[in-house]
Amino acid sequence: MVVTKDLSRLGCDYLKTGYYTECYFPENNVRYIAVNDGIDTINGENDIAPFKNILNQMYAKDLSKKIKSAFRVRFANGEYHGTFAPFGYAKDPGNKGKLIIDPESAQTVRLIYDLAKQGYGAMKIRAALRDMKVLTPSAYLHKVNPKYYAKLYDNAEEHVFYSWNAGQVERILDNEIYIGNFRSKTGAGKGSRGRNGNVQRIRMSR
Repeated sequence: MVVTKDLSRLGCDYLKTGYYTECYFPENNVRYIAVNDGIDTINGENDIAPFKNILNQMYAKDLSKKIKSAFRVRFANGEYHGTFAPFGYAKDPGNKGKLIIDPESAQTVRLIYDLAKQGYGAMKIRAALRDMKVLTPSAYLHKVNPKYYAKLYDNAEEHVFYSWNAGQVERILDNEIYIGNFRSKTGAGKGSRGRNGNVQRIRMSR
């Protein structure tokens, strides 16, 4: 038996949902119940079910468009809506869509750029950060809030906190967020660029 709150919880693609309710479930003796829609296959076929599946798909597509549109507006206004602030930044307590510079982690970002300006490659920068015992981004986040990455850092050996790799360094050097630009990864669509109105630039010169 399969039980869902309503048909939309089974699926929003009306073709695939119809396949399960009209073909797969009957052929495999699976009873299906959609509580709110009053559908129970033990009572036989429900004529209204196919139309509900179509409406559910139309609603899902319309909702997706509205969400993406809202994100585009927010990003165009310079608002940042990632789960975590990028390394070197913190979210403004008074405006979650605004990024402000985090003085402590921003020093690490500046250090990485200073080393790059001196001609250091990613591997050499990684080695320097390890030698200077600079916390990695995840280790710093754990320091700020111990519940983050607890499994990785609770009772971990000291070297784990400074275990930078070249990929981490390269991502920081390639990230335009440090000059005030950012691109959305979800919601607004791939490659949607946000303005720098609510993102402070980290000055790389000391």
